[in-house]
Amino acid sequence: MKKIYVKIVVVMVSLILLLSSCISKRQTKLDPKNPILLKLVTYYSDKQLEKLKEMTDEFNETEGLKKGIIVEVIGMNTISKTNENILKAAYNIAGSEEFPDMFIAYKSIVPYLKEKKGLVDYRDYFTDEELSKYLPNLIELGKMEEDEKILMLPLGSFVNMMFVNDTEFKLLRYKIGVDYSSIKTYEGLVESAEKYYNYTDSLTQTENDGKPLYSTDTVAEQVLSVCREMNEDLIINENGKTKINFDYKVARKLWDLFYVPIIKGYFIRSGRYASEDMRTGKTLLALSTTIGAAYMPDKIMETNGYIRSIDMKVVNSPYLENHNRVSIIQGGGIFTTKSMKLREFASIEFIKWLTSKENNLKFAVESGYIPVKIDNSDADSIRNEAKSRYIDDLIREAVVMSKSQIQEDEEYVLPDVDGYEEIRIAIERAFLDDIKNNRKKLLERVKNGENYDEVLAEYLSEKSFYEWKNKVAYRLEKGI
Repeated sequence: MKKIYVKIVVVMVSLILLLSSCISKRQTKLDPKNPILLKLVTYYSDKQLEKLKEMTDEFNETEGLKKGIIVEVIGMNTISKTNENILKAAYNIAGSEEFPDMFIAYKSIVPYLKEKKGLVDYRDYFTDEELSKYLPNLIELGKMEEDEKILMLPLGSFVNMMFVNDTEFKLLRYKIGVDYSSIKTYEGLVESAEKYYNYTDSLTQTENDGKPLYSTDTVAEQVLSVCREMNEDLIINENGKTKINFDYKVARKLWDLFYVPIIKGYFIRSGRYASEDMRTGKTLLALSTTIGAAYMPDKIMETNGYIRSIDMKVVNSPYLENHNRVSIIQGGGIFTTKSMKLREFASIEFIKWLTSKENNLKFAVESGYIPVKIDNSDADSIRNEAKSRYIDDLIREAVVMSKSQIQEDEEYVLPDVDGYEEIRIAIERAFLDDIKNNRKKLLERVKNGENYDEVLAEYLSEKSFYEWKNKVAYRLEKGI
């Protein structure tokens, strides 16, 4: 009986919302008796989506109820699915949903919406004083270069950082002379991983079965930041055309930092995420993002079923030796669709509420994002808010460290070019998947009787380097 009652209530609420949506199209001002229903599509998933829905429910029950605004959140779970949903709606493809009033995405989608759907310039609804309260670099991120319009407003941002199984990593100081100072740079990381592989290889009778030290979630961002630290850009926009800069200097450095360590077994990513390799004890280090803190393990689960507790620590992401450290500011933002002025106004009311000092801080620390307002993003504000909400220490410190990285490092914004998502996928495949497959082939050849050192030398030869370089260039050009 209870289930039938719930179903009836759901149907009644849906009919009311549908009717209110129809009525709202004829309204000229907000009316609590005839609420406007707004749809918000987002790529958020898991904890970020859960928290956004929770905050939206709070808005609907308070400020939204007073003003006559109801917001419905639709989670697509991934960037690609979100882009697909939005673009199908923009191009009126059969079976597509109605275009949303708001959507959370990356700015790279904007070129595909030109001449199809207009987007609100937030300068039309926010005063200069209101906009000045946001972190300046995040406001810059939302601008379109050609006309300075602010089309994307930040909700939260994140950067790369290193997560460490501190319980076991700190013992390496005594075993192989590796400590936290050893992994500050990429060069030091590779050297440390080599020492760890050789040490763990020596613990068994089986040859060449050493363990990898490191795994990563953020291959594309790493590649781009390394290039930037070399004062190069892998992706360049030249006279409105996207081009790839993969000359010998860039290729050789990326070969040394990615190809060689993976081929030799020093680096790995066997799971979908780096946290999975940490959780199963395959690695001790994982490069992820601020929001990755929520998924880092506090226990190791061995293949034999044995479980042991560990302490986790977060440190800055590595950088190139003798170069300035670069942090890529990541995270999409919220866009508002041009439509009837009242619907635009209602959307802005929701966005202002969501990004207010208190609400944004609450949303950020519980989602693992860096807050976007100047007066709520200092370390004390973050720690106090996290403490009051019983947020995990690792998440809290990841958010605090992310903020300090943004302040101390050279900032780098992901390239604003057509097809960036395709290029990012191409980088992931070229600098991780392809190399992993070569490592797999190497081990299969050794298993079939070939000499390990001879096969490894073949994969590390100059011929292999140039074959790899050409293949990477082809992948990236194809991504464009």
